[in-house]
Amino acid sequence: MGAVDIGLSGLALYYALLIIPLGAMLWLRVPIVGKTLIAVIRMTLQLAFVGLYLQVVFKINSPWLNSLWLVVMVGVADFSIIR
Repeated sequence: MGAVDIGLSGLALYYALLIIPLGAMLWLRVPIVGKTLIAVIRMTLQLAFVGLYLQVVFKINSPWLNSLWLVVMVGVADFSIIR
């Protein structure tokens, strides 16, 4: 099972799907539309950086780097839970 390359057109179509819930939020005057847009932007940037980093991790394929990545992920998850 290999990686699926979504491409920019596919990504644009996925983001176009956000028009429906955002439109409903605007129509119902839900006050968190701005926070929702910020969350979508943050999600996109985080996933892009994780994708780039994982390309490096798999290219180098070092047990030490993989272990460090695992420790960082567990640490961030723990911090998120504690906070």
